[in-house]
Amino acid sequence: FERLEITKNANLQEAEIIIDELTKLIDADEKPPSVGIITPFSAQQKFLSIKISEHPNAVRFQKELKLAIFTFDTCQGEERDIIMYSMVANRQVDKLNHIFPLNVRGLPEDEIDGKIRFQRLNVGFSRGKEKLVFILSKPLDEFKGSIGQTLRHYREVFDNVKDAPTVDDVDEKSPMEKKLLNWIKQTGFYTAFINSMEIIPQFPIGQYLKSIDPGYQHPKYKVDFLIRLTINSEVYQFIIEYDGFENHFINKDEVNALNWRSYLTPGDVERECILESYGYKMIRVNRFNLGSDPVSNLDKRLNDLIDEYVNLKKKRRSNL
Repeated sequence: FERLEITKNANLQEAEIIIDELTKLIDADEKPPSVGIITPFSAQQKFLSIKISEHPNAVRFQKELKLAIFTFDTCQGEERDIIMYSMVANRQVDKLNHIFPLNVRGLPEDEIDGKIRFQRLNVGFSRGKEKLVFILSKPLDEFKGSIGQTLRHYREVFDNVKDAPTVDDVDEKSPMEKKLLNWIKQTGFYTAFINSMEIIPQFPIGQYLKSIDPGYQHPKYKVDFLIRLTINSEVYQFIIEYDGFENHFINKDEVNALNWRSYLTPGDVERECILESYGYKMIRVNRFNLGSDPVSNLDKRLNDLIDEYVNLKKKRRSNL
């Protein structure tokens, strides 16, 4: 945007865009998410607070969105479903290098000031639980220093997410597979490995194994999700399966969270053993092991599985 701002360290146009987005959220049919706004400048925080308080929907913003406005220095300990960032800087004035590190890969000469700037950067960009929205007043490639590096990182993440599978790619007869895909994509594990992970829904693993092993006997096998992950040139492959209660368990009146594995159908047990014999470890997800926080639960299980893979490879090398 080329508008010349007359208030120091504030940006009217960004404020107007944010208010428009807030209005869309409260007018949507579904339950609105919680929202936070973070800006580098206290002047913009005050400016936004005034503009929003003067808006006809001010009470609804506060009540329905649990709206709060922070600077990068005051958002510690706060989280919202959606975080909107008003970066203020434009082509005429850009003071962001006075607030953030010059480079994300090294501290400036003043180590104390450098640590404060890095903390400001790290804390400020870890407040969103579901979505980050950036409101910028100049092209992204014109941002310099660590803030430019960070913004371009999020653009890369966004581009990769666009190429990731969507709920339209899973089994249309299984609503839980749609939920499972969304839970996987919300994990810290997925965020950490997004550039080196491939998720393939409804992968015809039987056909694949038959093509490389003529003696393989189960060409009709499919798996809910095949995950391929590359770490330090090593490729790790594993399977995530959702076990629906009706089709994957026997003696349903006896099964519970402690014994569910013993009540898997014989077909499920055989299938898992066969696939593991080909080197595919399996994460089984069902109503008995999801817990109250499916995303955190999956995140831990994914990280534990990769640790198991890595340690196993190290052990094999040490025995050579």
